[in-house]
Amino acid sequence: MKHVLKVVGFPDLHPGKGYPIGSVTLTEKAIYPNLIGDDIGCGMSLIRTGLKEKRVNPEKLYKSIQSIDN
Repeated sequence: MKHVLKVVGFPDLHPGKGYPIGSVTLTEKAIYPNLIGDDIGCGMSLIRTGLKEKRVNPEKLYKSIQSIDN
């Protein structure tokens, strides 16, 4: 895959529908939606926002989403 820098497998690593479950893929300049949320109940999602990368403070964003009730 283009733009993939690193892939790490966790203890629950197993085959999925085209992509491995239980892995993390570090990419640069790309997001592969199929690598996010392919496992039922994994708790991951891909959400498009109007935020601009240069205006996002990761620490503030992390604090603001801590109060979101799943």
